[in-house]
Amino acid sequence: MANISQLKRQKMLDFLNKIRAEHQDDETRLAINEIENALTEKKYGLVWEEHTERVDEEMVHNIPIFTEIEDRKIKSLESNDYNFLIEGDNLHSLKLLEKTHKGKIDVIYIDPPYNTENSLTYDDKKVDLKDSFRHSKWISFMEKRLRIARNLLSEEGIIFISIDDNEQANLKLLCDEIFNEDNFFAQVIVQSNKRGQTYKQLAKTHEYLLIYTKSPEAEFNEISKTDEDNDLNLVDNISNFNIRELRNRNPKFGKHNRPNLFYPFYVNPKIVDKDGFSPISLNKTEEFSIEVLPYNSKNIESCWRWGKELSEKNYNSNTLNSNLVAKAKKDGNYNIYEKYRKTTYKAKTIWNEIEMLTEKGTVQLGEMELAGYFDFPKPVELIKKCLQIGTKENSVILDFFAGSGTTGEAVLELNKEDNGNRKYILCTNNEINEERLLKYQEDILGEKPKSYSQKEKKELFLSLEDIQKREKEIETWETEAKELLKTENCKELGICRSVTYNRLKTIISGKTISEKIYSKKIPTNLKYFKTEFIPKFSEDEESSIKYKMLNHVKELIELEYMCEIDGINNILIKNEEEFDEIINENLKEKIRLFISSDIFASREQQSIIDSKNIELIEIPEYYYKNELREVGEL
Repeated sequence: MANISQLKRQKMLDFLNKIRAEHQDDETRLAINEIENALTEKKYGLVWEEHTERVDEEMVHNIPIFTEIEDRKIKSLESNDYNFLIEGDNLHSLKLLEKTHKGKIDVIYIDPPYNTENSLTYDDKKVDLKDSFRHSKWISFMEKRLRIARNLLSEEGIIFISIDDNEQANLKLLCDEIFNEDNFFAQVIVQSNKRGQTYKQLAKTHEYLLIYTKSPEAEFNEISKTDEDNDLNLVDNISNFNIRELRNRNPKFGKHNRPNLFYPFYVNPKIVDKDGFSPISLNKTEEFSIEVLPYNSKNIESCWRWGKELSEKNYNSNTLNSNLVAKAKKDGNYNIYEKYRKTTYKAKTIWNEIEMLTEKGTVQLGEMELAGYFDFPKPVELIKKCLQIGTKENSVILDFFAGSGTTGEAVLELNKEDNGNRKYILCTNNEINEERLLKYQEDILGEKPKSYSQKEKKELFLSLEDIQKREKEIETWETEAKELLKTENCKELGICRSVTYNRLKTIISGKTISEKIYSKKIPTNLKYFKTEFIPKFSEDEESSIKYKMLNHVKELIELEYMCEIDGINNILIKNEEEFDEIINENLKEKIRLFISSDIFASREQQSIIDSKNIELIEIPEYYYKNELREVGEL
């Protein structure tokens, strides 16, 4: 079968080669090469108009760094382990996380903008549904972040992405390209709205959860059965159990192709236990006299699921100590049953539990006095289920669209349930809800003036001077409103500070923002970082970029090791003077010293380090090497 597209493409390439032979000037040859590249680029997959972002352009002339907001640190445990909340554009945060957590994140959960009406902010502007490039902008926005996300995942790492119909198809193709379609594991349907969106002709009730892995070797956990879904309702001397037929019910298999699985069991009908089960044997005797073979309901030869050797290991003459038993049917014949005792089950791809409803997430925020601060928060149980199937007890979890902070709460709740030590890194911007922002601005500046409508201009007989005066009033109001955005009081209205942080603080402290008792208190430690910038090229010749970056290396170390540089158990040493001062016989045992790469210990100092079992960790060059090379300091 001919590839028509390929034939057309080859015809155009042949024509280009003809033009190339006729035109030898550099300008023409360069143009031909560009056309040729466009013709030969990929022809299957997701194709879009790539857009740049302001946050990309900021990194052209600036180096992103983390700074800690000390007064937001929460320490409620003696442990030196910390979780992290990072305020700032997530692209900047992800670029820095590439330095500290490349290949170290076990699970990522994200709930990105769905690209519905005004849900995506691109270059500080809301993307309108009428924007003909809205899908391309969304894909450009996601592509950069997902590529970094893949780099952050460990080899067995898993990413869960919530999405709805607006961008599901584009996201699937994008993830197939970034993570490889072989690493696509499932598209879960999540019932997020029980009643459905009744304003539509079909009342949509669901969203999706796309699940990809870094490699095919990733393994998913099974979910523990709860009291509500536990089907092990029978008990013998071994444990709780339920039963299933030992006969293989798949019609493809039978004596004709599995002859070794077609053999008789013999039942002792004179013994019947409390649950109606009788003992079985593989050997016919006077007591075990009734033969049972694997025939289906149409009396066609089927086969067992177990071979003779496995069956022999699992039956006992006492049914209360046996994993294989027989039970009489209504017609007097017998079925052979396996007792299964599994306390876990594989997660299915439809999640329709009531705990998955978005309204549950809204209620949960309301219990913390944060209702109305964030639209459509995900419920804790949704993310907890992702963590149950994707994490181990010491996993590191990242959410770089942290929003209302549900992921942080889910991690803490799961740790409490199974005594785990999972840690989280949450990244979110500090965008302010438009309604809250306008109310704040109008409370200070007064109601925002409105432009006169055409009708008002005619009815009020407004002069050109009146109209220009109103436009000037609007311009003045908007200028003053923009200035308010720079104030700390205004920044406190942003998502990260007013919602994400306050939610985590409520859970950790057990008190709401009005100091009311919150019953689900889960103590932990939290650090609050913020993204800022160092100019790559500065007029300040006395201060090098390396010096400026070293002033912020503490935050990178704390994030990589998820700890605190406290000067006691973890000590940062930037130069030899500090090293000479700290290394002495009074130094505490079994601590960590983070030292600059140009510091070398003397024999005497090394002896002290060895005797006190101190761990020396060199500050890695990858924290700043690329940037220093770019600015010519390396």
